[in-house]
Amino acid sequence: MNVNSMDEASVSRSGWVSQRRLVAAGAFLGLVWVGPAEAYVDPGTGSMMLQLFGAAIVGAIFYLRDLRVRLKGFFERLFACSEHQAPAESAAEEK
Repeated sequence: MNVNSMDEASVSRSGWVSQRRLVAAGAFLGLVWVGPAEAYVDPGTGSMMLQLFGAAIVGAIFYLRDLRVRLKGFFERLFACSEHQAPAESAAEEK
């Protein structure tokens, strides 16, 4: 058995990785190295894109605010000490 020989799985895996890198490099160059576009964006499409962009920003603000409130409540419940609960229980016992 030859020590320098590689098994079939490692050869096919390395071929797949190099092919994947080649495709990624081609896609990157295709996106970066473009010629001038001989087209225009009409006013209706431009206003629609502007409205979509604004709605995405406003939606993200509300989503993140809700997420922040939920996370804050989760961590407050998670790290709530029994010390904070003890005075409320003792006050209930006194009545």
